[in-house]
Amino acid sequence: MERGKMVIASSVVIFLISIVLVGIGHEYMVMKVHPIAAYIILACVLTLMGYVEALHYSCVNMVNDDPTTYEANYPRAAAAQRLVNSQVLLKRFLLGRQGFVIAIVFIVAQLTTFPNMPDDFWGMPPAFVSVLAKTGLPGVALVLTVGQLVSQLFVESYTNAFQNIPGVYSVIQLCLATENIGLCHWSWLLYEISNRLACLKIIRAKKRMTIENAASAETEPLSPTIMNRGEDFDLGVEEEQYGAWDIFRYMWSTALSLGAICVVIYGISTGKYILHVGVAAAYIIAGFTLVLLFYLEGVMIAIAATTDWDRNTWRTVYPKAYAVHEMVNQSGKVKSFIIGRQFMTVLTGFMLAEIFTFANLENPGVYSDILFYVIFKSGLAGVLLVLSVGQLTPELLAAEYPLRFLNLPGCYSLCRLCHFFDSCAVGHAGWAIFYTTRPMLCAGEVEAREDENFLRETPPSAELAYKTYKNTQLISESAKALTRV
Repeated sequence: MERGKMVIASSVVIFLISIVLVGIGHEYMVMKVHPIAAYIILACVLTLMGYVEALHYSCVNMVNDDPTTYEANYPRAAAAQRLVNSQVLLKRFLLGRQGFVIAIVFIVAQLTTFPNMPDDFWGMPPAFVSVLAKTGLPGVALVLTVGQLVSQLFVESYTNAFQNIPGVYSVIQLCLATENIGLCHWSWLLYEISNRLACLKIIRAKKRMTIENAASAETEPLSPTIMNRGEDFDLGVEEEQYGAWDIFRYMWSTALSLGAICVVIYGISTGKYILHVGVAAAYIIAGFTLVLLFYLEGVMIAIAATTDWDRNTWRTVYPKAYAVHEMVNQSGKVKSFIIGRQFMTVLTGFMLAEIFTFANLENPGVYSDILFYVIFKSGLAGVLLVLSVGQLTPELLAAEYPLRFLNLPGCYSLCRLCHFFDSCAVGHAGWAIFYTTRPMLCAGEVEAREDENFLRETPPSAELAYKTYKNTQLISESAKALTRV
């Protein structure tokens, strides 16, 4: 049965990729570039996506590991992990990385959506050609299989080995440098606001636990984030004096993001986007897919962060999170979740790209052609909106509060839906590539969770401590007075 799915899925993916290659060769795509340049751009962005999608899992999964324990066998992996081996650095990497992902999705959407494809292409029925050419479906298959699933399947099974391949260190540095320019700093503000609104008691508990533990040599800090960050950090951001550069980054990122929201709202109202739906439907689809993307991005981070944890430690205090963890972490189910979730993420990304790219909007003559293209036709405004609201904010929250995120209403149903899509063989071409190439690429390697010494263990967690002891007087009044938020 599974082999049959792989054969059918691989055949469909090969057919769709053929449409992409032929469509680009005939210059049917939205992006107006020479076909050779388009092929080069496509190859480069898919390679970069393979790296950043795999690092999405590995960096989160390994953040609490000591690199010295595997440095002898995987020296490049240890060096790369040291770049992001704290919650602060991890969050900065996630912000920079996500900027590349959504930019790549928007670029590929413009290269693999073919509004100029003739209705009788390859002798197929016009309705079928319209579905294939104008919805971006071939691009979804290409990005999902080649750019995302294969690398994620390998990294879930061989995390250290993947982290050790050439190029990982440079890609992580590139993501950190991207975050450093401040493009995504508005997401930090949204994260801080969400912290204050929803997680104030856990923040206070972290501070109190730090003081109590400092007074007792017998007790380790209860928060892994504080363990990694030390006492000079709070809320995932270093407690430091902000300089002129920091203030500028927050100001220009906020202005850019708010401007992008205005451009998107206006652009949709004109009806000049790529997707063939009415204006009201476009607003509804955009809102729904942004919420769906919020969940998909956060759940992925939370699952990756807690994969190796012992769920029995939070069975009673976070029952929904326990149910999600139990369902996803059965044998083979993590990969199944990754495939189904990735399909939904790519689909929502392409859908948003076709609503937030206003390729049919005409320049009224007020702007220069280059400026008009950048603001309205390039999809940059949509990238910034999706990046800050639909992706970065949930990733930051899930990295800091994975159990709380998994305990949100709807997470269980979403994970079931991810498993359903995988059962429909949407990613079985990725499985076929994985099983075919694994003997060559991973000879001598042992899957991470099949090692005989593997043991699930939950690290100290302020989320658990707060839920378990919230009705117990554990903190002295003097400590409370010192840690008022």
